[in-house]
Amino acid sequence: MAGVVAGAASGTLRGFCQDCAQDFPFRHGGALVGNAGYRVSPRTAVGADVFWMQWRNDSGRIRATAIDAVAQFRPWTSKGFFVKGGAGMAF
Repeated sequence: MAGVVAGAASGTLRGFCQDCAQDFPFRHGGALVGNAGYRVSPRTAVGADVFWMQWRNDSGRIRATAIDAVAQFRPWTSKGFFVKGGAGMAF
């Protein structure tokens, strides 16, 4: 069984702006998230997560995108507990 999920989120990114009037390196704002996955077995699922965020001011904008490959394992199929691991890249 395959599935796709998308939605809105809130995030924090760290960026440096030489021309910005603000002195703080952390920027807060809205973000978009997405997930696509496939159930391999009743206990195991694999997929990909995407997170995209943009922050802008008068002198420019900072964009961040993170892409992760993930695997999820449920030791007990009747319980909500799961172990999730992944690896990815942000740019």
